[in-house]
Amino acid sequence: VQSSKASWDFNPRFLHHLAANIAMKASSWMQWPHSRGGRNDAVTLNVGGTNMVTTRSTLKKCPKLAAMIFRKDMQHGTIFVDRDPRFFAELLNFLHDGPGCFQPPIHEDARIALHREAAVFCIPELAKCLRDMKVDYPIPIPANEMARLDKLRGLQILDTDQEFHFNAITRIVGAIMEVPVVLLSLIDADRTWFKSRIGVEADSITRASTFCTLVLKPEDPKAASMVVIEDLCRDRRTDTNPFVTGPAKLRFYAGSPMVTSDGFRLGCLAVSDIVPRTITSAQAQTMVNFSQLCAQELERQYLLVQDERVDEEDNSDLDFSAGPLRAKRMREALQEAVCLVKIRCDSMDWPILYASRQFSDALGIWITPPERLCGSASAVGSGLKACRATVSGSQLNLWDCLQLTGKSSQQLMSELRQPWENQDAGVFALTAAMPVPHVRSSECRHDMCTERIPVNCRFLSCNAALDVTVPAVPPNLQGRVDPSDPALVTEDGARLFIMTVVLSMPVASNPWCRFVSL
Repeated sequence: VQSSKASWDFNPRFLHHLAANIAMKASSWMQWPHSRGGRNDAVTLNVGGTNMVTTRSTLKKCPKLAAMIFRKDMQHGTIFVDRDPRFFAELLNFLHDGPGCFQPPIHEDARIALHREAAVFCIPELAKCLRDMKVDYPIPIPANEMARLDKLRGLQILDTDQEFHFNAITRIVGAIMEVPVVLLSLIDADRTWFKSRIGVEADSITRASTFCTLVLKPEDPKAASMVVIEDLCRDRRTDTNPFVTGPAKLRFYAGSPMVTSDGFRLGCLAVSDIVPRTITSAQAQTMVNFSQLCAQELERQYLLVQDERVDEEDNSDLDFSAGPLRAKRMREALQEAVCLVKIRCDSMDWPILYASRQFSDALGIWITPPERLCGSASAVGSGLKACRATVSGSQLNLWDCLQLTGKSSQQLMSELRQPWENQDAGVFALTAAMPVPHVRSSECRHDMCTERIPVNCRFLSCNAALDVTVPAVPPNLQGRVDPSDPALVTEDGARLFIMTVVLSMPVASNPWCRFVSL
């Protein structure tokens, strides 16, 4: 550069060399982004067959590691380190970034292995970081995910309209559990869609933000279980979930998986609350029973067209968790009507709080459950004309639609009274006659006529499994057992029983019985 009085005269050749020198220095700096001492600060490590480039200044932050690598007899070149490269890389990241910027691995087994590395190399700061830092746990992905999704999508139920009988299940479960949120969730690849919902406006949420994915693992059909989290803020799987930390402020969750005939879990019947709480054994078993009813209803069309043959030799262990035996029993259950009845031993006033689709198809009566157990259900439908209760929208009594046979009402109450007082009225059965409405025919002068058919009725306490397929999903009460909870008892002293009605003869002429004729 030559100077003059008022200006600088630049030599173009000099500027060319200056620019080339600056470019070379910049390139050298970009090649070693973590270096502050030039090329001589870079160190190449061969960790378990994987090459890693770091800096001396980073390694010197761990005296034990530095002493192992920078030995006096160490030669220039790549240095071999006999450690697992997956976890050693995390260790180097911690040394370079420091505790403030370090992101621990999300998988529990990786965190345990990294904690072991911290102990080997005497890095107490890393061990403390792993203990103290909260981790956003990953979405559980079962090993059979592709087959599970094929099953879910093959049923063609995603994005369908809401249906009365699914809504009836969520409504009665909400009343029994006394919770503001009830969901019948189906878990798709990247979302959780709600076939029925109470207390939630959206019809779907992202899969990453739902608790329902917890029911998907372990994948083995024999390992299926209900999930109960009494305080979401104290469970490491959920304490950072946006529905816990955000405006919803959910604190309690319980979900019972809906297991198909071949053992896949499509989703779950779930409840949630804004306060921490516990549930009783009867409540837990009731949720499992209703989740099984949901699974049967979701698979209805699939089950009706399946081959009924069962190879007895292949099912000698009577495994109802998945396979032909489960499919056969679920198909048979489509011919049985299920009701939830409030029973007293001193009165024949037994109101029906819930009735399944089979009940509605057989009698032409649809029952909307109450929002709370202290409330009343409402019944509508043309089948009410065949019952003693003819007022649409009123509560339907069981004996309005069934006629007790084989014994009197006084005998029945007398038989129930003693086991009731001994807390032993868990199972009982009776026979009755059920009116079946018929549409007007040439032989009937009225718009609706009826005939009565014999039926067998089985009554189960709510803390009992509804069916042989139900024990495949055991209630999870976190080890607690409540022996003083034999059944669900309402405020007026009545108890809730699940009634199963099995038709003892076909009624082919009844248009409502297309799903229950034997």
